[in-house]
Amino acid sequence: GRTCSAALSQYGIKGGVLYPLTETTTLDLAGCLRLNHASSDYSDLNVNAPLTASSFSATGYELSLIGRLFHKIAPQFTIIPIARIEYFSYEPEVNSTPQSIYLLPLPNSYSTLECELGTGIQSRWENGMAVVGLSVQYIALKNDAVSYDGTVHQTTKYSRTWLDLPKINAGVEFSAAKWLILRAGLFKRISTQRTRIESPSLMSSIESDVSLEPGFVPSFGLSSSEQALSLGVGIVIDRFVFNGYLAEQVL
Repeated sequence: GRTCSAALSQYGIKGGVLYPLTETTTLDLAGCLRLNHASSDYSDLNVNAPLTASSFSATGYELSLIGRLFHKIAPQFTIIPIARIEYFSYEPEVNSTPQSIYLLPLPNSYSTLECELGTGIQSRWENGMAVVGLSVQYIALKNDAVSYDGTVHQTTKYSRTWLDLPKINAGVEFSAAKWLILRAGLFKRISTQRTRIESPSLMSSIESDVSLEPGFVPSFGLSSSEQALSLGVGIVIDRFVFNGYLAEQVL
């Protein structure tokens, strides 16, 4: 018969501090660390089973740090410099009997790094607020994949980087009535993407560069132009606010 089991564990810690440096300047720091582990085992004792046994194990961690400085330059205006770094890494291992069942390369190392540095300005008035932010963002994805040439392991290295110059965020909120809040947001990335492949089967590495405008949430299927603008509304009932949005990207 067939048997299958899976397990997932995650341990983490998250913290932050909001510390007033002066009467007009406040420091905001936050960080997060998560340790992840996943495993699964499969077996098939049937005589003609193409795969009789396999096991999967992945161990990784996530680390993020963010710092902001709120500096009030006037009663209605605040400048907000920001610095952010996030790192995610995991190392999966796959074993099977027979080993030849896997014809495609298997990933054995994966990591992503995000760094961002920028500043924004916030303006508040009696019935609402507006925020505009500009930043430079760097994203790097790396993946090593193992393939088999007989019994010899061959490692192919894949990497892709994005440099956003600039990354633009803007948003406005306006209280049209005591019970109605209107919102609008704008998001834009002007990015340079570089892809690199290093493989034992290639005489030299393959590189390509392209300029593009990525979307905010590329995995959900909307193009960058479809995600550029977000519209929202808030309905206030007593002490509760019910919010709704017409786009994926929410400011």
